[in-house]
Amino acid sequence: MKLLKGLWKFVRAVVLTVLILLAVLLIFAAAGGLGPLVKHVAPPVAKMFGVPLSIEKCVILPFGGYVRLEGVKVENPTTFVNAKPDVYGKTPLVSIGMVEADVGVRTLFSKELVIDSLQLTGLRALYAYDLETTNVDALIAQLPQGKAETTVEPETELPAEEPPAGEAKQIRLAYVHFEDNSVSIRKFVTVPVPVPPLTLRDIDNHTFMERLMAIIAPVQKSIETLGSGASGLLDGVGSGLGALGEGAASLGSNAMDSVSSGLSALTSAETPEESKQAIEETKQELKSLGQGLKDAFKKR
Repeated sequence: MKLLKGLWKFVRAVVLTVLILLAVLLIFAAAGGLGPLVKHVAPPVAKMFGVPLSIEKCVILPFGGYVRLEGVKVENPTTFVNAKPDVYGKTPLVSIGMVEADVGVRTLFSKELVIDSLQLTGLRALYAYDLETTNVDALIAQLPQGKAETTVEPETELPAEEPPAGEAKQIRLAYVHFEDNSVSIRKFVTVPVPVPPLTLRDIDNHTFMERLMAIIAPVQKSIETLGSGASGLLDGVGSGLGALGEGAASLGSNAMDSVSSGLSALTSAETPEESKQAIEETKQELKSLGQGLKDAFKKR
């Protein structure tokens, strides 16, 4: 009997301790304590995995389904920053002014999940072709798993598994608002590509993805254009400017701005006629800049 009583007291003490800890965690979460915890813990954890992350503000209210992040930054990979600190040390790979999501907790267990609000403002991203790679690929390479993948033999591709039978959970977005977002593509010159604003109300997730892909299509087109044919047009120009060093400043910044504008027009062209005109204008600007380079070399 004494043994049973002692065991019962022990079990009761353990259960009581667990309940107290759960109560403290619930109060901590309800009071908004998860946000500051994520703000201070996430950056050093991300750094351990090779991602230079920083967060200015984080608010998480799990019982209300509310999340808000402000001042999120992911810096460029170390190789890029060390090679060109004036460029990649000052401009992060990704920065987010504000991202906010408000999920209807009441719909978590229903057939249709409702997101009451989804907002994204102040996104700035830099996709740079440099150092015989890109800043995105270099960041992936500095991750532990990225380094490991370079030494692992490729596996035989297996046939894709079919998704399990049954209806997928539907998602409905009551309000979506994206504004003041842009992506910059860099290859010797930086070409900013603004992302059009987007405001939607009461749509399903499939319609949302279609509209989202439509507004980011110019960004994808810019990356493809600058990464293929158009990048070749700039290679000689960039090498010439690098050889001239400070003397390149005598050519003036207007010529490079004109080249950047020409590439922007090329990537945003919607018809073959517009693309042809943009290509011709860009070629003329590059021809003028090339002549300026020749004259500058003659004076050296």
